[in-house]
Amino acid sequence: MRIERMDSGGMCQYILWDEYGSKVIAGATVALRPNGTALLRSINVSNGERGRGIGSALLERILVDFKGFEVVAEVFEGRVARYERYGFKRADKRGPLARISRPP
Repeated sequence: MRIERMDSGGMCQYILWDEYGSKVIAGATVALRPNGTALLRSINVSNGERGRGIGSALLERILVDFKGFEVVAEVFEGRVARYERYGFKRADKRGPLARISRPP
């Protein structure tokens, strides 16, 4: 698997290719906010590729790239525990979503 990062206007797009480099199997988007935080807008993994650690690999790459930044996200309540393994803490709850944050 190969992860590519593309930067444009305060947005970072990540694309993860399969082992042959022929098919995109996952992607993520991070926005740099004016206050200096990194907003993890999305991590998406193709249905047939889930359960193989691909989302974790993307998140780990993002955390390395944004070391020194507070990283924030809004995730479904049922996914909070996955992010807590990476040092995220629950900041608050908004309906079915929880706002999570990981300090620099």
